[in-house]
Amino acid sequence: MKATKSLAAVVLLGILILPSCLTAQTIDTLWTRMIPGPEGHDSSICVVETADSGLAICGMTMGPGAVYSDIWLVRTDAYGDTLWTRTIGDSLGQSANEMVETHDGSFVMAGYHGRWGVEYYPFVVKTDASGDTLWTRTVGAANGMFYGVTETADSSILAVGYRYESGLSRNLILAKLDSDGNTVWGRSYGGAESNEGWSVMELADGTLALAGSYYDNYQPFLRDYWLVKTDNAGTELWNQRYGGNSVDPCYSAAATSDGGFVLAGYSSSVSPNGAWIVKTDSLGDTLWTQTLESMDIRSVLECNEGGYFCAGWLTNYGFGRDFLGVMLSEAGDTLWTASFGTLRHEQAHCTVQTYDGDFVMTGVRDGESSYQEFYLMKIGDAAMDVGDIAEGNLPDGFALAANYPNPFNPSTTINYTVPRRSEVRITVVNVTGQLVKTLKDATVPAGTHEVVWDGTDRSGNAVASGMYLYRLQTGEYSQVRKMMLLK
Repeated sequence: MKATKSLAAVVLLGILILPSCLTAQTIDTLWTRMIPGPEGHDSSICVVETADSGLAICGMTMGPGAVYSDIWLVRTDAYGDTLWTRTIGDSLGQSANEMVETHDGSFVMAGYHGRWGVEYYPFVVKTDASGDTLWTRTVGAANGMFYGVTETADSSILAVGYRYESGLSRNLILAKLDSDGNTVWGRSYGGAESNEGWSVMELADGTLALAGSYYDNYQPFLRDYWLVKTDNAGTELWNQRYGGNSVDPCYSAAATSDGGFVLAGYSSSVSPNGAWIVKTDSLGDTLWTQTLESMDIRSVLECNEGGYFCAGWLTNYGFGRDFLGVMLSEAGDTLWTASFGTLRHEQAHCTVQTYDGDFVMTGVRDGESSYQEFYLMKIGDAAMDVGDIAEGNLPDGFALAANYPNPFNPSTTINYTVPRRSEVRITVVNVTGQLVKTLKDATVPAGTHEVVWDGTDRSGNAVASGMYLYRLQTGEYSQVRKMMLLK
């Protein structure tokens, strides 16, 4: 339990910090949600965007004086308004550390089950789309837990975490389960040294990457970031360590579009101490690092349009912690840093980029009675492409470019530009004005974007050769151009 701050007012603040070389942009708080749990002391640990553009959040809930926690699963719409909640538990404790929505709309969560600190097991639970439990599984021997989970291309489940093997030594563990929860195989990494896994990624070629922390058993206060590459059966191909001579725990990692990886957490080895982000190539060799003073990052992702977004908390010494969002360029430069705090204590554990380019962060906030509650926040993505921020090249106005190639067969690319965050609709019509296909109908950030038309209609049927028109429409702008399909 964390005590609330003594000041009386409760006002949401957004503090934007930008390097002096950048033009200031507004980071909008679009909405916030406090979601009180059924038992009083709640911690939101993971958020995912669902196929219908809503959100699912998981974590733990524990009542006053309770010894063990239960899993709490919350489903909301795109605005964070609660649709339903589910409590998953029994007489023993359990918690969910990460969740994935599977191809069939179900939810799989990974964490632990048992008596924490006494006898507890790596644990996976699957629910249907309504949150009703389909199956639960403890995996392997006692005294371990899962931190990360993902679904593979063959609809299997991968879960990563740790297990104590002997004494104080614990190893990173990886388990593969089929869609019914049966264990396909399990792997352990690290040998005599201690380590743990927080993230698991299936790569485009079917190989796997695991990220977490590597401990020195003889110097227990030393810890490094650790990245492990395996084949599709979990056999280790290589591993890399990153860190210095102090405590450097890695809490989150993501595979990047250039074939490399980005890792994030905290470092006491760098000066000044703070959040530490490491970018690597496909072999795990360091490309760049970035340090963020007085910050702690618990979640990192690659943005849809380039760059990296991190979520965690800013430590205000003497005043607790605030939700934190940080945008980095592809080269690791800090584009903007925004903290969001009240007179209570908040910390973000996970973030996701939504379909409209914004970011949702989830974590905990002190409630009215000093117990923590699920806290959910959506912020704007600065209404621009991060590459444009870095270069200072924000567009001056709306524009619809000529498609290329033109004439074309079978497909053509259409570029368009918006100077600010805008609702955009791009349609193809025939020469009589009849709608052929809608290519884009969404909110996009400022910058230049592209769509591709493959010469088909709304039903996926190929259209005839001839002249077609394509139109860009926003709330304040409209432009039409011609294109020719030749077969």
